[in-house]
Amino acid sequence: MFSTVICGAVSRKLQELRVIYDVSIEEVASDLGVSASTVKNIEAGLVAPDDEVLFYYANRFETTVGEILDLAPSSSRDIAVNSEINKVLRAYTTRQKEKILVALKAGAGLLELY
Repeated sequence: MFSTVICGAVSRKLQELRVIYDVSIEEVASDLGVSASTVKNIEAGLVAPDDEVLFYYANRFETTVGEILDLAPSSSRDIAVNSEINKVLRAYTTRQKEKILVALKAGAGLLELY
């Protein structure tokens, strides 16, 4: 899913968010239904985060998956739009969010062609 460089950057961002919000690894692990060692491995860049992890961090730490993946918006208007998108996504199930993320990634790939 991610190259080693991208995985490392994303992992650092996940850890940074958790530390800023003063949330323990154990709490994240409990919320995700995984072991603390799994969270440590994700945050260390040893395991690539899946979509469920990305959505969890985005929702839990009041950001967007795009910001975690360093697709950060360039204007305050874009930030407001991303905030609204994040609020809307909270109404969907994890499976629905995964489908949305796949569609967004496909769209982002098309944008790179221009």
